[in-house]
Amino acid sequence: MIQAVHKDIEIEMELHQLTHGYWSCDYTTIKHPERIVTLHHGNEKFPTMELARESALREARDAIDRGDLKHRSVPSRVPGPIFRNSTNSN
Repeated sequence: MIQAVHKDIEIEMELHQLTHGYWSCDYTTIKHPERIVTLHHGNEKFPTMELARESALREARDAIDRGDLKHRSVPSRVPGPIFRNSTNSN
């Protein structure tokens, strides 16, 4: 996972190697502290990993500049307490 920050919004990029040596890159924008995210699946394929990464980063920055993010809240990655159903069969 590759990370960048643009205008106080975190960008996480995930590269995928496709068939025949092509690459695509998904990106997620994360607005803190609420951890509000937008996920974008890379629909284009590129001949190199670097071109896929550069394209995703450019798209993410452009979306942030336009304010064109459809953010949604997601639960924290920190797990909460585990509750067990305790029943006595006495």
